[in-house]
Amino acid sequence: MGDASTIGEALDAWGLAEAIRSGETTAEEEVEAAIARIEADDHNAVVIPMFDAARRQVETGLPSGPLRGVPILIKDITLSTPGYRTTSGCAFTADFKETEESAYVQRLKRAGAVILGKTNTCELGMGLACEPRLHGPTFNPRAREHTTGGSSGGSAAAVAAELVPVAQGGDGFGSIRVPAACCGVIGMKPTRARNPMGPLVRELLSGMASIHVLSRSVRDQALFLDTTHGMSPGDPYAAPEPKTTFVDAMSKEFSEPLRIAKTVDAEGIDVHPSCREAVETTAARLRSLGHQVEEISAPLPSRKLFRDFRTLIEVATASALSAHPQTGRPARQNEVERATWETAERGRAHSALDHEAAIAGIRHATVRLETCFTDFDALLTPVTATPPARLGHHNMDEQSAASYWSRVEAFSPFCVWFNAGGQPAISLPTGTMDGLPIGVQIATRFGEDALLLRLAAQLETSR
Repeated sequence: MGDASTIGEALDAWGLAEAIRSGETTAEEEVEAAIARIEADDHNAVVIPMFDAARRQVETGLPSGPLRGVPILIKDITLSTPGYRTTSGCAFTADFKETEESAYVQRLKRAGAVILGKTNTCELGMGLACEPRLHGPTFNPRAREHTTGGSSGGSAAAVAAELVPVAQGGDGFGSIRVPAACCGVIGMKPTRARNPMGPLVRELLSGMASIHVLSRSVRDQALFLDTTHGMSPGDPYAAPEPKTTFVDAMSKEFSEPLRIAKTVDAEGIDVHPSCREAVETTAARLRSLGHQVEEISAPLPSRKLFRDFRTLIEVATASALSAHPQTGRPARQNEVERATWETAERGRAHSALDHEAAIAGIRHATVRLETCFTDFDALLTPVTATPPARLGHHNMDEQSAASYWSRVEAFSPFCVWFNAGGQPAISLPTGTMDGLPIGVQIATRFGEDALLLRLAAQLETSR
């Protein structure tokens, strides 16, 4: 029998599941080893332990699915886990417990995954950092004085610190891809509606938000997407059905070179030389793999798109603070952070016409991006316009909403394109610049998650 801690730290979820199936280790050993790592960790990545439930899950017998015995974490927002709090990083909802289990959670458990707890997130998942007043900041394992990114910062830190091989996250305007880049791991936003969020939540930000995972390997992205994708009852719409499994599609060779566009154009926003260099280096690798790479200007008017996004998140924040999910009472100002409260105030001032116009603008982005993808198979961009900022730069409790959202836009102007358009996009690490992790983003046309995973796997192998 192998050393459980060593095996758990060294392997991705795919490899760990294989080791458990072969008898090299056991689910019990791996779960206990992961719990020990979490208890000893000092990054503040896990804020709600679920160790008792995890042990019961193992003791009662795990399904013989593809993830049997693999310890994972989920983000402390959106997903329902009966008996445990979902705080959403906010004092207003710190006591909230759901009674129904999310379809996504059910699918993970049916595949044999063991959920050990919930990871830290910024308040209401609103930002691109992870420094909530409620739980305190999560520290970046790659650069402790710098942000993990957000809002899935706890999940990114947990994977980077090797607490678990995979952790779930959510992405409304970069909230999986940005922390993946900041922590030097892999994070993918799948096609809109590829994964279900119900029953508590059916749609967020008019379809801009998706859920999936952060991982150490591309194959884990494909494995988890095979496990969780597909409609659940009551979902308002569905992503196109894949033609084969994502794992099978990922492992196929390209029959002909891809046409890939690249851009570092974000409509006047300064892009740091390190982020530009990461794109150029990746473009050179793609060319060496036989693909054609062509530079283009920004396919969307970024500033207009971000204004539409701001309207949606302002209205969504006002709605979230209007009634506690259990008691129905509205939030008090001292129960939320400054930027959250001011964002909600702006939301309350919007008319229904403002909201409808913002949705129309978001929908137009889908058309604009799909037009771009008629000429190209994929689009390469930076994930962020700058390397990870120092802790405090994106603190929602210390800034006005205007200042906070201005900093968010300047930090990550590229990710929101594909939340608006609904296309799949992945953040891949490219190494470090001046000691700070840097990532690049690749996106493909709507529904082409399999193509995206195949290209990402090719890049991963070439490294």
